[in-house]
Amino acid sequence: GSTVSGLISAIYVDFNSVVKKGQLLAEIDPRTFQATVDQNLASVQNAEATLAAEQATLEMATKTYKRYKNLFNRNFIPRSELDQAESDYKSNLARVKAAKFKIEQAKAQYENSLVNLNYTKIIAPVDGMIISRKIDLGQPVAATLQAPELFTIAQDLEEMQIEVNVSEADIGEVKEGQDVTYTLD
Repeated sequence: GSTVSGLISAIYVDFNSVVKKGQLLAEIDPRTFQATVDQNLASVQNAEATLAAEQATLEMATKTYKRYKNLFNRNFIPRSELDQAESDYKSNLARVKAAKFKIEQAKAQYENSLVNLNYTKIIAPVDGMIISRKIDLGQPVAATLQAPELFTIAQDLEEMQIEVNVSEADIGEVKEGQDVTYTLD
């Protein structure tokens, strides 16, 4: 199945194809997902640049606050100027913290978009044989609350359990362990 929506851009297997776990079966057009990854990466870089600017402003506010503290202790400036410098320092410190959180948020969105981009590759979850393909090239896939089924893979066709209806007239002839021959359309 698929956990993301989009158009099928490639199908690599068909009915009766033998597949291995992890093999690429099909792809959903990744262009919109790649654009989201690129956009989120730019958001991370922008948030990092904002942090650098805020850190530079904090550095200046820290120096100013220390200088004003020294000047106040020598009675060269009034208390109000020291209070303003302290307020600027604390405000810039808070902005640096907020910028760090913004980076974490942008990184989380970036990671999420990478996960969605990887979901555009439909991978075989098990070894087996494709017994049903429910998609065609160019077909839209709509992943809503339930992942749409794209392929059915039979794991082991050497042993099967078949449930059949047998008429009562024939039941007397059936014995446990007998070989069975069957045909399937």
